[in-house]
Amino acid sequence: MNRFATALCTVILAFAPVGSGVCATVGASLNVGDYLKLADANSLYPSARQLELLTSALPGNMFQPAPPIGDRIYWEKMASTETGQEWLRAARAHREAAPEVPITDEIYRRANGQGNRGIYKPRYYRTMTRLEEYIFAECMENKGEYLSSIEIYLRAIMSMKSWLHPNHDMGNAVLEGRKTWIDLGARKFGSDLAWAEVLLRDKLPGELRREMSAQLRRRQEPTGSGRNLQRVLIRVWQRSLLHVSS
Repeated sequence: MNRFATALCTVILAFAPVGSGVCATVGASLNVGDYLKLADANSLYPSARQLELLTSALPGNMFQPAPPIGDRIYWEKMASTETGQEWLRAARAHREAAPEVPITDEIYRRANGQGNRGIYKPRYYRTMTRLEEYIFAECMENKGEYLSSIEIYLRAIMSMKSWLHPNHDMGNAVLEGRKTWIDLGARKFGSDLAWAEVLLRDKLPGELRREMSAQLRRRQEPTGSGRNLQRVLIRVWQRSLLHVSS
C-alpha cells in the first residue's frame, strides 16, 4: 500500500461522519474451501463456477474512499493531523515537478524486451505519488492552488498508450492498440483517476471528467485469454472505488 492510501486509511474512519458513505455493503461471503474445490487443475484461470462464487461475493454498492472536497469539516480535521501536514509539505515540495509520463515507445519496448523495470517504474510511481499529493493537498486546503497541476498530471496519464508495466505487455499488443488488458500498474493509474473524480468532482472541468470516465471504461475492458477473470476482478475494483457502473 502506498503512502497516500496509508495516510487516508489511518485517519479516515476516525473522521468519517455517520452517513458519509465511507463504507460499502458487502455481498455474500466467499467460502475459500468451496472455491478451491471447484478449481480445474488443467487451467490457469478460475472455472465458470468459481467465477460465479467470486461474483456473488462482490459488494452491493460503490465505496466512497473519503468525503468529497466539499466536506470542509472532514478535510480541515485531516489537515490538522500530523499525516495531513506531512502530505501538505510533500505537495508543496513537488509543486513545480512535471509528470514523467508518458515514456517513449522506445523505452517501453526496451523495458519489455529486457525486463528492465528501472528505466520506467520509478517514473511511473513518482508521477502517481505526486498526483496523489496534489489531490490530497487540494482537498485539505481548498484554494485551487493544485488544480492546474492535477489537470496536467491527469492528462499526461491519459495520453499514455498503455498503463501496463511494459514487461506485462506480451508482444507490445496494448502499446500498439491491438489489445486491452489490466495489471497492477494499470489498476494504479486508473485508481488515481478515480480518486481525482470522487474527491474533487466539479472542481475539475466537465470535459476532463468525461474523458476520465471514458478512458476508465475503455482501458478496463480486457480482451484475450483470461478476460472473464479480469472482468470479475475489474468489477471488484469498480465497486470498491469507482462511480462507474458495471
